[in-house]
Amino acid sequence: MKRTMKKNNQKNISLDSFILFIYTMKVQINSTCVWCGACAGVAWDFFKVEGIPAVVIKQPTNADEEKKCEEAKSVCPMGAIELIK
Repeated sequence: MKRTMKKNNQKNISLDSFILFIYTMKVQINSTCVWCGACAGVAWDFFKVEGIPAVVIKQPTNADEEKKCEEAKSVCPMGAIELIK
C-alpha cells in the first residue's frame, strides 16, 4: 500500500516523494567550470562534460549518492560544484 498525504486540500502526493524532497540535496554547476572532467571522473552517473559548464544529469536521491556528489565537489579544481541542502 502506498502512503499518501494531502497538501493544502489538493491532490494526494506520495509521502515517499515528499520525504525524498526534504532529505536530499540539489547539485548545480556554476560559471567557474573549466570543463576539466574531474566531476565526471568521480561521479559519471551525475555529471556529463559536453561543453562549458559541465552538466548535472541526475540529482542525488539518497545518502550514498549525496556522498558521491560531495566527492565530486571536493575534486573540482575551480569549486564550481554547488551542493544545496
